[in-house]
Amino acid sequence: MRPRWILGLGCFALVACGGGDDDGGGPPRLFLDPGEFRFGLVEVGASSTAVSTISNLEGGAFEIEKVEMRPLDQLTYEFSFSPKSVAADETARLEVTYHPVGKGDSAVQIVVTPRGGDPVVMDVNGTAISPAKLRLGDASIDFGTVPIGSSMETVSSITNRETTAGTVTFDPGLNVDLCDTEGSDRNTFCVKFTGVSVDSQGRFPIDASETINYAVRFVPQIEDIVETADFKLRTCAPEEAGCELTVELSGEGTN
Repeated sequence: MRPRWILGLGCFALVACGGGDDDGGGPPRLFLDPGEFRFGLVEVGASSTAVSTISNLEGGAFEIEKVEMRPLDQLTYEFSFSPKSVAADETARLEVTYHPVGKGDSAVQIVVTPRGGDPVVMDVNGTAISPAKLRLGDASIDFGTVPIGSSMETVSSITNRETTAGTVTFDPGLNVDLCDTEGSDRNTFCVKFTGVSVDSQGRFPIDASETINYAVRFVPQIEDIVETADFKLRTCAPEEAGCELTVELSGEGTN
């Protein structure tokens, strides 16, 4: 009877050990994909966001104990992650945003530490550049008198005064729109930029030291009244100073 008892005990121990291995009870080994963020050139006042996935190379469930930024630079970078507790063979999401407030290079490390495991480190860096500064070909455009039922176009330009590329935002005022877009025929003035594609938010790129031509069209609506309007061109956020220019427009309809 005694030998059978020993054999039974041996089988019990074998089953118990096998069950522990199947549960993936080892410490988590985290993996970040990608493992580095290089934001490149970003204008001061703008922002850029990148996302990495966090997974456990052991395949088991894990919990994120903490995420840290070293050194702490909340003016330039911010991060978020979700979820904190991750099921087996699932991943978490780490999001990092770069929003520089001054020119130059900057770098931090994002350190992700799992409960019961070793931390993993992500290198993050970026270079902040000044927004493009524009020079206007014409600060004001006067079409004079134009017969009702006809139109007149005038060509002008903007030039990037910086040696770095940037983004221009076209901000139309009342009675101004982009030419050949829906509803533009109801406005007295419209603008058409040459050689660039303007997105739904009025933005388009401008290269270093580049000059971009644009045409302004005047379609008089009312006889014997001088109609006025303006539009703005800016290369940074609306609340920032020194990077917004205004083009004033005027014209009179006549028979």
